[in-house]
Amino acid sequence: MIQKWFSAIVNIWFFHETLWMATPWWPSDSLRTKQKGLLRILAVSNAEKIDMEPLVENLASENRGRYRRILKRLLAKLRAGVPVLAALEQIPDSINENDLLALRIGANTGSLNAMYRELLQTENSLDKSIDKPRVSISFYANSLAIIYLLIMSFVVTFLIPVIREIQMEFGADTEGLSYFLVGFLNDWFGTLYPLGILLLIMVGLLNWFPRSQRFFRRLARNFSVGIPLGIQSQFLEVLAVVVNSGRPPETAIAAFAESHFDRRTRLEMQAIESELEGNQNIWDMLLQCDMINVAEAKALQQVSDPKSLCWCLREFANRRKDRTQIKNHIRSHLMHPLVTLLFAFLVLMVSVAMISFLSELAHTLANVV
Repeated sequence: MIQKWFSAIVNIWFFHETLWMATPWWPSDSLRTKQKGLLRILAVSNAEKIDMEPLVENLASENRGRYRRILKRLLAKLRAGVPVLAALEQIPDSINENDLLALRIGANTGSLNAMYRELLQTENSLDKSIDKPRVSISFYANSLAIIYLLIMSFVVTFLIPVIREIQMEFGADTEGLSYFLVGFLNDWFGTLYPLGILLLIMVGLLNWFPRSQRFFRRLARNFSVGIPLGIQSQFLEVLAVVVNSGRPPETAIAAFAESHFDRRTRLEMQAIESELEGNQNIWDMLLQCDMINVAEAKALQQVSDPKSLCWCLREFANRRKDRTQIKNHIRSHLMHPLVTLLFAFLVLMVSVAMISFLSELAHTLANVV
């Protein structure tokens, strides 16, 4: 409530001409929320056969910042005669890439209206289970890293040179613990300080820029084994929508083989498509590529009714979602104490170096007296 009143006062006082814009000047909605708004407009345009250009133009005027520029580029593509889905593919982050893949498969299989309804009715809880822990842990780790880097900069710049002079003046033992630890901090931190700053920049890019998130996610996919549960869940959900629309599941395989953004999954779908041309069973082929397990393959082979088949596919997809959310939950609960222990160890190392220096200094002074 306070934020809304403050936004209204600022708009009335400074920006009379933009008083009725839907978004304030600061980031108030996530990119996913904005993409969902565009998806609703696309669904209305497709169902009611309305021209997309004025709808996108009005939506762009109601947004600010980066997403407004994205919508302006999308509007330019539409005015140039580019089809809607092709324009969305050419403008990254206009809508979520998983939603775009589902729409492309819906268009290729003739189930676009059903795909729009499915995307609008179901909330993507899987993305939230990944994004929220990642953002909170990254914010916590970045905050600790910034504080630690500032403190260590002060220690290395001001304290360690003074400590070195005191050690030389009192003839400190060069083989002693304090001399080794102080030298270790001075040498290693001076070398690793630029790497620490670079690591902070990379983490910031990973958290705040969708393109970098997409790059690191696909880079990690190249080193993963098997098909991730998230891709399996999305595949089964889209397959359920296609089957529920009265289309054979083989058409979805062909669409995945043509349009999937993940190269390894696309190659696996192409291999399944080529095997299906030889009258192979689709569920056996999905079992061989680890998209479903043995029990699920047997269950799907025994189902012939489209509604029952759709229900089974949705259940299998929901199971994978639940497993992924549990893994993300466990991973987030483990990462937080690990980050805390890491910085606690770094602080302990500095503390031991300082305490050992003071201890040896007190011992040296006692011997002098």
